[in-house]
Amino acid sequence: MNAALAWVTFFIDSIENYSPNIVIEDINEDGSINMADVVLVAKVFGLSNGESGFDNKCDLNNDGVINMSDIVKLALSFGDVIET
Repeated sequence: MNAALAWVTFFIDSIENYSPNIVIEDINEDGSINMADVVLVAKVFGLSNGESGFDNKCDLNNDGVINMSDIVKLALSFGDVIET
């Protein structure tokens, strides 16, 4: 019973924080996911939260480190055009 309650709580929290117009991978917010976004991530690659130059927008999986996990997340959406 507790597992179901935890799931419902998580689901409700997700709905409250959901915004359909936010595309995390479009780092420079130009309407497409392309090399410009890759370059921005590359410039801060390897930095951790709290270090000089760390950019939260480049930490695509919110783990506090800009690493290959963020590059993979970006690559999965590479070439997408964002429709507003």
